[in-house]
Amino acid sequence: MFSGPVIIQRVDPEYTDEALEAKIEGAVTVSGKIGTDGIPKDVTVAKGLGHGLNAKAVECSEKWRFQPAMRKGEPVEVRVSALVTFKLPAK
Repeated sequence: MFSGPVIIQRVDPEYTDEALEAKIEGAVTVSGKIGTDGIPKDVTVAKGLGHGLNAKAVECSEKWRFQPAMRKGEPVEVRVSALVTFKLPAK
C-alpha cells in the first residue's frame, strides 16, 4: 500500500520588486524530493516566470512541510512537482 505526501504547512511566496513593477502573475513549477522526515530537498525550477520569482518559489517551497509518503507503513522519500502561484495583491 502506498500513500503520497500530504502538505501540512504551506508558506506563501514573496514577490520581488521587479515582478511587482512588471505586474507578473502566474505559476512556477518546482520539483524536488520529500524526505522521510517530510522536509523538501533538492528543489529546482522545472518551469519558471523570471523576474526573480523562480528563486522566490524555491525559497518558499523549501519551507513547506509534509506528512511523508508511506509504503507498507514506513515513510519513504519521493520525487514530486508542485506549482507555486504568484497573484498580485489586491489594491
